[in-house]
Amino acid sequence: MTRSAQSLHAGEAPAGLAAAGAWAFLGVLRVEHPELQPRAIDIDAAASDGAALLPWLLGAGPDTALRGGGAWVQRLVPLALTHPDAAPAPVADAPRRLEVAQAGTLDGLAIRPWRARPCRPARCACAWPRRR
Repeated sequence: MTRSAQSLHAGEAPAGLAAAGAWAFLGVLRVEHPELQPRAIDIDAAASDGAALLPWLLGAGPDTALRGGGAWVQRLVPLALTHPDAAPAPVADAPRRLEVAQAGTLDGLAIRPWRARPCRPARCACAWPRRR
């Protein structure tokens, strides 16, 4: 259990950065030892009633943040595209590659068509480099 180690909304900074490491540790523990079923619960900085936490401790999902009487859990949701030209390319129509269009951020990654170069004698596009 941590106190204000997780931010819930964009632009919100976690108050307890030291406790965020506990969440990272539990994430690793969950991957390496799933049989333990570790859970992380983050409570509001103002929360003081430990008895009210008992139902969450017994039945909460793997990662839960309790704020204002409600429970927040991490979920992956589709993100609306912010740039019309950034539409995801269909996978089935042609080979694609991930390219760094602008260095520095993940927004600078782009999916581009992959154009295979014709193979020359004694060369193959899928050959591994030689070790020296």
